[in-house]
Amino acid sequence: HYTSSQNGSVWRYTSAADPSPDYINPSQFNGLFIAPFLVGGNGSQLYMGDTRVLRWTGVGQVWNDISGAVASGGKITTMSLSQSNAKFLYTGSNNGTVYMSLNIDAASPTFKRVDNGAFGSRPIGATSGGTGNFYDCLVGLQGQGANRLYRCTNTNAVSPVWTNVTGNAPYNLPDSPVTAIIRDPYQANTWYVGMDNGLYMTTNAGVSWYNMNTLGLPNVHVNALHIDTAKLWLYVGTYGRGIYRMPLTANPVYSISGTVRKVDNSFYSGVTLYL
Repeated sequence: HYTSSQNGSVWRYTSAADPSPDYINPSQFNGLFIAPFLVGGNGSQLYMGDTRVLRWTGVGQVWNDISGAVASGGKITTMSLSQSNAKFLYTGSNNGTVYMSLNIDAASPTFKRVDNGAFGSRPIGATSGGTGNFYDCLVGLQGQGANRLYRCTNTNAVSPVWTNVTGNAPYNLPDSPVTAIIRDPYQANTWYVGMDNGLYMTTNAGVSWYNMNTLGLPNVHVNALHIDTAKLWLYVGTYGRGIYRMPLTANPVYSISGTVRKVDNSFYSGVTLYL
């Protein structure tokens, strides 16, 4: 397995009890203090973002630049692989730029800029491509200003159009930086968004949002969201308050029971309630 820390530092452990992990950070690193780092493919494909997307060669500290300057003068703040196809990648940078690659595993991947200038110079905090349609992309913003989450249903268009999906008051996302996004693998309109003050969920594609802190999560910065390969659990990584998990299900079943009463609180008999 791998661990990473500041300034592009990466260690590879060959076993759970490895006393001397290999230090494999990119020798040419030029990124942020905390740079995005991904493990893709079968676990041997490693990617890191600085001003470019770097891919580890499997040898020492040798990483190849596979993208060129996709940060457009800035530095990459976030990267996300598709939840259904590890060949697809989005990158976001600290100057509002978003790029897409459909062949990240190729010897020379191709990248396309897809933000269309929609975010100005606001830093990108997180991205997420659709599970069934990778061109359906969510982008979360950091920095100053409201309207924290945007969606484009076709980033492959000549001029991608981005729509604000922060939600409608009073069930909108708060004015807080977005730090992580992930989509439910079973419900296309259910998304989870990590922010500086906790975790939020929508079940209607961003029309309304609900604070998941009521389920036992602390009001704390959410660093990362992950769904296991069996699609059984959503894992929530926080800043200093540990890791939490929530079960996922393909066919949620809700049970409602109760009685129907009149204004005077007496029972109605033989009443059927349809929802």
